[in-house]
Amino acid sequence: GLIKAKGPTVEDRISLEEFLLNALTDGSRKFPNLKLPSTIYLVAHFTRADVPGFSDFKDQEKRSALQLDNIRNLFMNVATDIRMELATNLPNERIQLSVKIRDTMSLAPGGAKSLAAIGDILGFEKIEIGSNPKEELLIKQNMKTFMEQNWNAFSEYAIRDAEICTQYTLKMIRLYQERTGKFRMPVTLTSIGVDL
Repeated sequence: GLIKAKGPTVEDRISLEEFLLNALTDGSRKFPNLKLPSTIYLVAHFTRADVPGFSDFKDQEKRSALQLDNIRNLFMNVATDIRMELATNLPNERIQLSVKIRDTMSLAPGGAKSLAAIGDILGFEKIEIGSNPKEELLIKQNMKTFMEQNWNAFSEYAIRDAEICTQYTLKMIRLYQERTGKFRMPVTLTSIGVDL
């Protein structure tokens, strides 16, 4: 699914905590028997474009709480996880979360850094929104207009991008587990070799 900002200004953006609360609430409604995780991997492709979209990023104190590291010019929190407490419906009960931000770009093989290339590796193609590369670039440069004028196409495009990230993340976690016997998402491809 998608979560739209409350409005067009920076002040209308949601926080990372609000995003996670929305996602976890939606997930627990759809799958009431699943246990909520205590550790969450929040994964994107090119986090330098996505992480600043959270309201936390605009406030110095809140941004420092994200514990962001600059790894290969991408935002991830490698040294320290983001610690969060989410309220529940029960009084005095809080859910403790450990959040790890990761980027699929740092896990892509050389020469295949684009999300489209990762989709090709998976056999799960990225949706094209233009009829040719020039039109595609023009639409991407004016994504707000595309969203406002064609919500269904925008939604399908955005969700597919997230699905590619998700599928590649699962592939990397499985690969890491097969090689090391540990369940975690590596930060980079080379970190798998280092851990071995």
